[in-house]
Amino acid sequence: MKHGCWWIGARRIDGKIQWIDQDSFPFEMTYTFWSKGQPDNAAGKEDRIHICKNNNDATNGIETYGWNDHNSDRIDSFICEKKANVVDVFGK
Repeated sequence: MKHGCWWIGARRIDGKIQWIDQDSFPFEMTYTFWSKGQPDNAAGKEDRIHICKNNNDATNGIETYGWNDHNSDRIDSFICEKKANVVDVFGK
């Protein structure tokens, strides 16, 4: 992993932070997990949301992670959602 950050499928659209679902349909976030001081929309160009290690926020030596907004020109890895196939393991 080059940057240690993963795009979580959220963007700033018309000034609002929104999730983008599998059909590219945006819907407003009801949960957030921002890192300290975020979102900050640095230079007015940060419209994608990713999760990264918090550099200066280790508690008792435990690494912590949080959301950050960043420039869409940056290439990150990403987290995907896939619908699960439900299997009846009990034969009911």
